[in-house]
Amino acid sequence: MVNHLASDPGTPAYTGSTRLKQWRVTVSRDPVNQPRYVEQVLANQFSMSAEEARRTRLEIFNLGQTEVACGTRERMEALVQALHTYGLRATLGGPDTK
Repeated sequence: MVNHLASDPGTPAYTGSTRLKQWRVTVSRDPVNQPRYVEQVLANQFSMSAEEARRTRLEIFNLGQTEVACGTRERMEALVQALHTYGLRATLGGPDTK
């Protein structure tokens, strides 16, 4: 589930070789953080509703990881750092190759 609030606002949709390269942030399940805490962090960091944060948390804990945001490299690096300050296991993925 990609949080479109964290994606670049106003970015035009490019096709083919002119498409902007999108970097991805993935949050993975870890044995340390309680599910409710992860849910609260997602709700606060991404301004998600309680129901949307719950669904994202369930994806993380049931599937092992989920994509939470995509955008420019700089914005996604800052987001990963912010998630690390909360103690979440977040990783930055390379640009799309589509």
